[in-house]
Amino acid sequence: SLYIESFFTSGKWYYEVEIIQHTTGYIGWCTKNLRCSDQQSVGLGVSSDDSSWMVNGNYGEKYHNGYVGGCGFNWYSGCVLGCLLDL
Repeated sequence: SLYIESFFTSGKWYYEVEIIQHTTGYIGWCTKNLRCSDQQSVGLGVSSDDSSWMVNGNYGEKYHNGYVGGCGFNWYSGCVLGCLLDL
């Protein structure tokens, strides 16, 4: 896993991730207001509130504010995924 703490207030920001192994993983963005816990019993994590957005291409799902829906794609080993933020 990878976590980078940087705060952006304007502009366009982009990163890419290469899928090395076909497995469950999450890619996305969050604001500094994200309420998160490392305890699963609490139920707070990335996409559980309105301060974060993510996709899981292994399941073909997108997540935001507790909502789960289809994202229209699945990833596999060798895919390169781009994630763009336009403020």
